[in-house]
Amino acid sequence: MDSLARALHESTDDPRSFEVVFNSQFNPLLSRLVRQVWDSEIAVDIAAESLAEAFIRRRRFRGSTDRELVGWINGIASRKLALFYRKHEVEKRALAKLGIDSPSLSEEEHREVLRRVDAPLLREIVHDGLAALSEPQREALKLRVVDEMPYDQLAARLGISEEAARARVARGLAALRHKLRNHHPLLREFG
Repeated sequence: MDSLARALHESTDDPRSFEVVFNSQFNPLLSRLVRQVWDSEIAVDIAAESLAEAFIRRRRFRGSTDRELVGWINGIASRKLALFYRKHEVEKRALAKLGIDSPSLSEEEHREVLRRVDAPLLREIVHDGLAALSEPQREALKLRVVDEMPYDQLAARLGISEEAARARVARGLAALRHKLRNHHPLLREFG
């Protein structure tokens, strides 16, 4: 039996064993949910609720592999997410009628979620975008954007004219922008 599945099964007798499952699954689950809802507060709530439900239902888990456990937890999270979308509007109207503000994360908690989830995701997105560029475009972008090299020095370094260097950087930026177009809500949040 795999280690996470064993920890979940052991948590029926020793609830503290569930901490291993929680610690290994919270961040991946949060990452997935942030990508689905593009709202870190909602993602935190759904991830926490999903793992709480997994704890409550832990006796029902019959798997023996970590892959089965992750699938089981993701299934719970998918149901929680679907339920959220169905109930969100009804709850929002009810809270407004009662004059109750929805609970929210503090600015510090929100930044922590972004740091833990969005920043690694953003790095992965940009890395994939850069990997899709040609080597000459990638090198030109690195020299111009990362190293902040002026165009005349960039052109000399690459052995091309300054106009060609500008064009290469522009084409690289356009290709990168095109590659990242589906991720604009996350990129906007990072400014």
